Order: sequence, then structure tokens, then C-alpha cells
Amino acid sequence: MEILAALADQGIPYVGAHDESAACIMAGAESQLTGRPAVAMVTLAPGLTNAINGIANSYLDNLPLIVVCGQHPVNRQSSVIRQYLDNRSLVAGVTKAFFSATATINHDLARAFANAVADPPGPVLLEVRDEISRQPAMDEPDDWDWSSTVGAKSWNVPDEVVELLANAAHPAILVGSDVFGDPLDQIVGRVAAELRAPVFVTPSAKGRVAADDLWLAGTFVNGNLEHGILGRADVIVAIDLDAHEIFNRPWPYVPIVALASRVSTQHYFPCLYEVVGAPRETLAALHAQLSERDARSEWNEQDVVKYRQGLTYAFSSDAAELTIPAVIKLVQDHVPKDIIVAVDAGFGKALVSYLWTTGKWPSYFTSSGLSTMGYAIPAANALQLATPLGQRVVAFMGDGSLLMRAAEISVAVALRLPCIYLVWMDAALTQIGIKQRRSLLGEVGTKLLSHSCSRIGEAFGAAGQDVYDLVQLSAALDEALARTSPTLIGVHVDQSRSDEWFERMRG
Repeated sequence: MEILAALADQGIPYVGAHDESAACIMAGAESQLTGRPAVAMVTLAPGLTNAINGIANSYLDNLPLIVVCGQHPVNRQSSVIRQYLDNRSLVAGVTKAFFSATATINHDLARAFANAVADPPGPVLLEVRDEISRQPAMDEPDDWDWSSTVGAKSWNVPDEVVELLANAAHPAILVGSDVFGDPLDQIVGRVAAELRAPVFVTPSAKGRVAADDLWLAGTFVNGNLEHGILGRADVIVAIDLDAHEIFNRPWPYVPIVALASRVSTQHYFPCLYEVVGAPRETLAALHAQLSERDARSEWNEQDVVKYRQGLTYAFSSDAAELTIPAVIKLVQDHVPKDIIVAVDAGFGKALVSYLWTTGKWPSYFTSSGLSTMGYAIPAANALQLATPLGQRVVAFMGDGSLLMRAAEISVAVALRLPCIYLVWMDAALTQIGIKQRRSLLGEVGTKLLSHSCSRIGEAFGAAGQDVYDLVQLSAALDEALARTSPTLIGVHVDQSRSDEWFERMRG
């Protein structure tokens, strides 16, 4: 209570989520968008335990998050039984560091922020006991404020690496996304053109390579579809590639040549060479070195065109069917080009990953490492709150995720955020049901009651609609884009081909 009062006194805005995990997801999404650390505040005991899911999301996706949590005062420790937990032990597995605040609070904050942004970034817990929150600080922020100088990182790529790439018959490039990475569209495009190499990006790296680049094949999630090109590759260049973003399965391709911001400790990808440094400078040096050699690639741009066409065909359906792929295409055609997207876990996540295109980075957000349900609504709220006026955010989710986070719609209503929440309504946890059937198990716990997004939206103060065909969806999107408040659209999709599409994506 004392901290909230102090925030108001200092004119610092406070956004209250309805669930602590949602608050941490919001802060993590803001951090991923802006590249700056964000702060979430929770109460002691149940506040922190409820927040664990959101903290874990930031931990696995390397997002710099400061979580401020309460704690009972020291002089009452002997009599506190109810609502007492060891906060340090509770978050040990999902945080980078733990600090218990002292009267020199600015020193503590400096340490917390420094640890959160240090490579690799991640969440830090700052515990603030009651007696600390009530007393004035004994130090000043300027006591711990200093500037640092970053040395230039520009050097030639080792000659043996350049020769390997120049002599490859079927080179390929995979681009990942570090939270503080650069939009690499121009330099990656030049390297790809020099090598004549197809390029894939991971989901959150969408936009790091220009959508109209002739060598951009699409999205890489380590699924079956990419094998059409990567299965033929004799060398793969991986730029800031992180295994948190892709399916858990054995690496099926040749060892990679890694160009990375940091030394990898995952050891997921077999690696021939690892060149560590600033990716933009490393790629610029690589381009200059390749331009002095004759690349021997046998790929041509038509190979990439055929792959893209095959991807569209893999999820094609009758023009009138209201399927998830058809909805993705219609939404893509309707919304502004600078739209920001938040995508929830579930069956639709991989489909959106494969089929959604974007022209800027960062503009595609999802829970990668944790892949948690209930991500899209709070993430969309934070992204809309942090974007310039006039830019829009759309969230994709299943009905199971909607039911987990529906109360967070009222946060957008209170703040007049014009988010568009688009929900696959099929009264099922589709992906789990598919896995049960594939394992010849009974379908247990995957059926949901049918719900109306019109009624749910109305209950929380938002506009709500249910649509049953593409014409209705088109009209609903036009109405949503004209509003200055949130809209919940329930798309009652045909999932009759979900097993077939799951097989094509994941096998």
C-alpha cells in the first residue's frame, strides 16, 4: 500500500491486472517490445505464487523483468505462520537473482536492474519487507548511475567459415531473435543474395528479414514443412538461433555455423563453428568476404517461390470454409500492415507461425520457451498500452485460453485500449485431443462447454461478436478496426482437418 501511494505521489502510472501471472506477462511483453526492463508488483505469499507462471515465461524467453514482492517485517518473523513463504526458494528456478531490499534502496534497485539486463537477460525478484517500504531511502539514485562504453565488435569471419559457405551447393540461413537484437533485414538480405541461400526466421524474429525479400522462405519451428528445403541443405548459417522457440525434437539437419551474440550453453544444435559478436557487424564482414568469392549455390529464387506455394497449399481448403488458415489469411488482408500480433499457445499457434507475415520487427509476440496458455490477452493489453496512438494489436487464442484470462478484457476496457481479441471457438482443447487420439488414448478433459463471445465481451464491458462464416468475420473486423475500445470476436471454426494439419506440421 505504501509503494502504491508513493507511485501516485511521483506520477508513475500503475496498471492493475486481475491476475498476478497476467501482470508479469504484460510486463514481459512490454519489455520484449521496447527492449527495456519492465516492472511487475505483487503481494507476498499468494501474490507471488500466482505470479510464477508469468515469471517463468520471462525466464525462458530471456526477458528483463523486475518483480517487486512484499514480505512480513523481520521483527514479526517469530509470530508469522499464515501467509509466510521463503520467497528466495520459491523463485530460485525461474529467476536470475534475488535481492531483499534495504534502506539503501537505490543501490538495491541498481543491482536488480543490472542483473535483469545482463546477458542473457531475465527476471529478478526484489523482496520489500513492510518496514523497508515505510522508511525513506538512505541513498540517492545518482549514487549508482554511471555510463558505460561498449567497444566496437567488427571483425572478419574466419576464412575456413567463409570458404565453407562459398563452396556450399545448398546453403540455408536461419534467423532467430534475441530480445535486444537488431532488425537485420537489409544485411541478411544481402548475405542471402550473395550466397543464393533460402532464409527462414523463427516466430519472434518475424520482421528481422523483410517480408518481400526474394530469398525469404518463411518461418522455422523445426517442423516437417521446412524439411523440403532444409533437408537438402549442406550448410546452415544460424543467426542468434535459440532452441526455446522451436519444437522439442532431435535436430534433423546438418550441423550449423552459428553467428551469435553470446556463447551458446544450450548445446541443442550440432555446431561446426561458432562466431560470437554483434550480428550486424559480423554479417557485414561476412558479406564483404563473400563478395570476393564466387558462391557455388545451386538454389535459385524459384525454389523459394515453390516452397511458399507449397506452404499455402498444405493448409488450403474450400473457399467458403471457416478454418483457422482461412481466418489467418482474411485477418492478414484486413488489418493495417503495421499491426502487432500476440499469439497464444495451442493448436492455432503453429498455424499462425507458419502463415502470418509481417513487415517490421518486433511485431510478433508469443510465449516461446514456456508456451503457456493464457498469454495472448494480457500480452495484447500491454502491447497496445506501449504502442503509439493509432497502431493496433490483435490477439489470437483458443477458447480454453480465453476462459483462463477473460477478466483481463476489463483492463483494456478501463484503459480504452482498442485491442482485437480473436478466438478459435471449437469447444475443445484441440491440440491435446489430437495427441490423445494419436496415442490411442481416450479423450479425457479436452471438451469444453460452448460459449458466446458476444455475451462474454458484454459481461466485461467490451464489444463482443460471434461469427460463423468468412463474410461475418470480414464485417466484424471492419467494425472492430473502427472502434476505440476492445473487441472480442469468437470465430466458430471448422476443425475437421486438424488431425491432418497437425500431421503435416509435426508428424
